[in-house]
Amino acid sequence: MVTLKKILFSNEEVVYEYYPEGKTEFPGIIVADLKDRKVILKETSQKDFYRKILGSELNDMRDSINKMRVENGEEPYTEEELPTCDPDKDYGGYFYVEKALSRLAEFFGTNDFREESTVAWY
Repeated sequence: MVTLKKILFSNEEVVYEYYPEGKTEFPGIIVADLKDRKVILKETSQKDFYRKILGSELNDMRDSINKMRVENGEEPYTEEELPTCDPDKDYGGYFYVEKALSRLAEFFGTNDFREESTVAWY
């Protein structure tokens, strides 16, 4: 779970603190740039963590999905539908902030930048 709390709103940007697992003593900072319509990580929370995901792992997953599709009598995904990744490249990211940034992107769609929001998953 990650909680977002609006701390600044102007004509140019909306700034939120994000709290992994609701721990308010370790905020991270994310920004919704209203002019460029993009979300930006300004500061990572001390309670967030980076999850490294190599392209080789994603390729293994792709191969497993295609194998399952063939076993089910379906065509495997094409390179255009599910591309192969560079096996040595890191495709990872920070765990909690990714969820927070996604929520901010949703706010752009509704133009509703709430005072607080919580994202939960399992």
